[in-house]
Amino acid sequence: RLGSELVGVIPAEAGIQTKITLLIMFLTFLFILVLAFILALRSMKDFDVPTEISRIIQGKKVRGKIVFFKNKVVHYRVKKT
Repeated sequence: RLGSELVGVIPAEAGIQTKITLLIMFLTFLFILVLAFILALRSMKDFDVPTEISRIIQGKKVRGKIVFFKNKVVHYRVKKT
């Protein structure tokens, strides 16, 4: 009978004290989980995108057309006025 209570199902004959204890344990676990998640999000501010990647993202966009011929490939660039 004791083994059936450990499965995770609260039996109907469990006292109110057992239910309150399990509720407090669950709320404590949930609080710790939320607190850890908030602290992890705060620590992510320390990380930064590497300069090489930020340079690629903010770099000039290449515009133009690529034409594929039988023997060669030609890239026509758009001229700025």
